[in-house]
Amino acid sequence: MDVTNQDSAGRAKEFLIGDQDFGEVTTNGNYIPADAVLAQLITDRDANPPLVRTYRVLLPGAAAPATTFTAFVSGFDRTADVTGAIQYAVRLRVTGLPVEDATP
Repeated sequence: MDVTNQDSAGRAKEFLIGDQDFGEVTTNGNYIPADAVLAQLITDRDANPPLVRTYRVLLPGAAAPATTFTAFVSGFDRTADVTGAIQYAVRLRVTGLPVEDATP
C-alpha cells in the first residue's frame, strides 16, 4: 500500500505491506464443445454469484510439486481461425491462500 505523503523523507515513496494478491491463473487449449470440463467452466463463469471451486495445478515430472487453490472463472474466451481448430483461454481468479504440496 502506498502511504507516501508530504512529510515523506527525501520525497521517497513509502509502502506498507498489504494483503497478498495471487492474481489469476490462465490456461488454454483446443475447444471441444462436448467436453464436460469446459462446459462446467462456462456454466461456472455465467453463475451469479460466481462459483468458487478448488483447482489443482500439476507440473510435469514425478518430483514436481502441485499447487491447490480456490478460484472462480473470471473469463472464458474462444477464438477461431478459418484454417485451424477453435481455441479457448480460461482465466481463474485466485481467492485465498494457494497451498503447494510437497509431492503430487
